[in-house]
Amino acid sequence: MIPRCIDKTPRSAARQRQGGAALIVVMAFLTIGTMVAVSSMSGSTTNERMAGNYRLTTLAQMAAETGASRAMEDTIEHDTGTACRSLAEDARDNAASVPWEPSVALPSETAIPLGYRQAQCRHDGDDALLIQGIANYGQPATSYSLIIVGRPQGSGELPLEDYGGTITSAGPAVLHGRADVENGVHDNQGTHNVPDPRDLAGDATSTGFIADIQRRASEGDPEVHSACDADAPIPSGTTHVFCQGDFTGNLNGRLNGLTVVATGSFGYRKNKNKYEFLRIESDVSASLVAGDAIRIKGFGNRTISGLLWSGGSLHVHGRSNIVGGVVANGAVRFDGRTMVTGGSQAGGDSAGMFWEQL
Repeated sequence: MIPRCIDKTPRSAARQRQGGAALIVVMAFLTIGTMVAVSSMSGSTTNERMAGNYRLTTLAQMAAETGASRAMEDTIEHDTGTACRSLAEDARDNAASVPWEPSVALPSETAIPLGYRQAQCRHDGDDALLIQGIANYGQPATSYSLIIVGRPQGSGELPLEDYGGTITSAGPAVLHGRADVENGVHDNQGTHNVPDPRDLAGDATSTGFIADIQRRASEGDPEVHSACDADAPIPSGTTHVFCQGDFTGNLNGRLNGLTVVATGSFGYRKNKNKYEFLRIESDVSASLVAGDAIRIKGFGNRTISGLLWSGGSLHVHGRSNIVGGVVANGAVRFDGRTMVTGGSQAGGDSAGMFWEQL
């Protein structure tokens, strides 16, 4: 007879063991849930702080840009010899040691007090100002600094002499085919670091070049002739051709020695938003300054000697030979062989300013 094993453990004890195991499982899940909740709360707090810091930095940048815009309305002249970079380092380490001019408070749509201050300095041999925007004058305050440089007026050149032999753009520069750019391609520089020929309200990066030529045209300056057609007669003694809108027609030697300025584009819209490119009919020694895009086609073996300066994008289709420079406050695209070398840039005088982000 085979003996049988009989479980003599009371049922109540078994139930107690099952209940204890269930309690352990519940406590484990409760602990995990608590940890997840705490981690989530900590992450939310961190994100909130990051968003707050980003907001303060943005407001400080806006305050600095406002101060820069106001500074550009006046001539920057002084005899201070302190380098702006050295002054900026002092401002970061101990702002109290910087000889700031009185702070200027700015109106704010938020409860955060805004303002800016400035100090005189020198940048690459030019008179300049260090502008510091401040958000939240309480503690801790957030600041954002930049340099404004004044260039003398009446130099007889476009205010971009340093861009000879270069392609410089605020956005990307795409060069298809062989490229020979003497002083290099400098793209994705950002709109703050590439001069804009337009004079836009509230735009402290603007040099105001187009606005200056427009003013001279409206005042009847005999050196500024108003025309938007390349085939229009050009009076003797003209140094600038000003176009209120898009400049049309093809480029040739009739424009030699001139700076052609358009508030719109070179190359214009046709039907259904298709673009028409200006053609280069012969060698031409002229600078083109556009508030909008520049679109040129058909260089071949012909050459433009001057500056191509666009407030928007710049697109050259076909082989291009440029003696001067290319500057665009947007993207740049060359579809054929690209040759850019330095050279004198035709054009009249205008005040030139730029700022440099720190």
